Amino acid sequence: MRSILKAFAHGNLLTSSQYTSDNPELSQAMEISSKVEEELLAMFDEGFKKTLDRYTNAQMDIAAASSTEGFLYGYRLGVLMTMEVFNGMDDLILGKEGE
Repeated sequence: MRSILKAFAHGNLLTSSQYTSDNPELSQAMEISSKVEEELLAMFDEGFKKTLDRYTNAQMDIAAASSTEGFLYGYRLGVLMTMEVFNGMDDLILGKEGE
């Protein structure tokens, strides 16, 4: 079994949000989004495009921060669950489970 801590220490563990997916539904949705964005941008003047760009960037910042918070919450929850499992190990070893 490989050690996740060693992989992390050696820089072999992806820890950033740079993740690509082979999900065909996601790829299709991204393609549609890109086409619709091009169509919308063709309809507006430069001032509106700049405002829309600022809005889009702010939305991406919100999504990134929210994603980070969700990851941290999930990670902490997983560690707490693991701690609870190990906290009851003595009962399992001594045959006291379920008492």
